[in-house]
Amino acid sequence: MLPLLALFDMSSAILATLVVRGARPARPSLRTTARAIVEFAGLWAGCLILNLALGVVAILGVRFIAGTFASIYILNDVSVVILAALQAVGVLVWLRGAGQRSEPTKPQPRRPSGAA
Repeated sequence: MLPLLALFDMSSAILATLVVRGARPARPSLRTTARAIVEFAGLWAGCLILNLALGVVAILGVRFIAGTFASIYILNDVSVVILAALQAVGVLVWLRGAGQRSEPTKPQPRRPSGAA
């Protein structure tokens, strides 16, 4: 399970970099629920493909570098699909909130130390 968590950490870092670089302010729109479902399904598929591709590369790298057998069947676990769905939810929420920046708080003026 630990190799899977490392895999998802790597792909989440890649996704975070892509979201930060491509973030645009959100525009108000009248999108339907179907659009949100299609967005989620696309992100889910993208996350799943990225995770599986990184997993295969990592496993083949371990095989080549360490000279030991590492099974690709570890990627045939239902947790890969579930964690990819959670990643997709996180990215979708992040993308939707990218245009909603909070205003920085203004520092309070300092009182002179000699004043009572």
